[in-house]
Amino acid sequence: MRHLGQFLKRANPRAYGDTLLYFDFPESQQPPLIALTIDDGLVRGTDTQECSMVKDVLDLLAKYDAQATFFVCTDYVQNLDQEVRHLLQEGHELGNHLQADKCWYYPKLRPAEFAHELRKANAILEELEERCGSGGGDVDNNSNQQQQSTKKKTRWFRAPQGIMTKDMANAVAQEGNIQHVLGDCYCDDWCFAQEVDPLFDDDESSSNNDNNDANTALTGITANAKQRKQARQCRERIMKQVANIMLAQAQPGSIAILHMPEKGFRQGNLLALEYFLQGVQKRGWKCVNLTQLQNLCDREEEATPTR
Repeated sequence: MRHLGQFLKRANPRAYGDTLLYFDFPESQQPPLIALTIDDGLVRGTDTQECSMVKDVLDLLAKYDAQATFFVCTDYVQNLDQEVRHLLQEGHELGNHLQADKCWYYPKLRPAEFAHELRKANAILEELEERCGSGGGDVDNNSNQQQQSTKKKTRWFRAPQGIMTKDMANAVAQEGNIQHVLGDCYCDDWCFAQEVDPLFDDDESSSNNDNNDANTALTGITANAKQRKQARQCRERIMKQVANIMLAQAQPGSIAILHMPEKGFRQGNLLALEYFLQGVQKRGWKCVNLTQLQNLCDREEEATPTR
């Protein structure tokens, strides 16, 4: 994946020349760190409270002492101040993923139109962070400590579907304070997760049948239990494959990309995230957000004597 990103930068330097793919992680730094990023948050469903899995994701990150950068679409964070506040207090951060996850929409905009969309999304996120409180940027910060509300600029941008043009890159460069980020640790988790989504429906419907039909024969109960077990094993096997593909690509300084799970939409990505975090922990590594890893690399570079 790292070689593919480097090829992309060479093949289309005007669009991707300034894109960050990974960090040059200092060999002397322990433990090895990778930046975890989560796309398309926080909730795109119309019933945000019913569909939200923000708490599930944050609980999972806390379990593995991990921080992440959430690349959120501004349409998907409406009426979610409480969730955003919790996210920032836990040491995570927000990145700009524009208004919505629209395929091939932004590359077709005129330069001035895209620049307007970029600035508008930045402004919404900056106002949201000011209202909800700001997350930390140090690897050793206490993630559970209440963060003081401060005004800060959006630092990170990821184009939807990772599709950039030279005009989009020019607009990002003109903002001056924002960096386009892709990654070098990725699997099409969204595709796998959407294939797995019906397995959650089968599991729940079978469970409801067990609970609601008091006259169900013993053989029927056994069949439904077997069906649920098979559905669970299938989705676990598929999402573990996603995590294994990503772990095979991961190196110290990597930028990992996953997509936000919601109930009924990419729900299996919660499993992929846990398997990935398990694998990182097993190696003795740690997941941090982009700002934390950037700050560490900057400090290391400043401390390194020039020859």
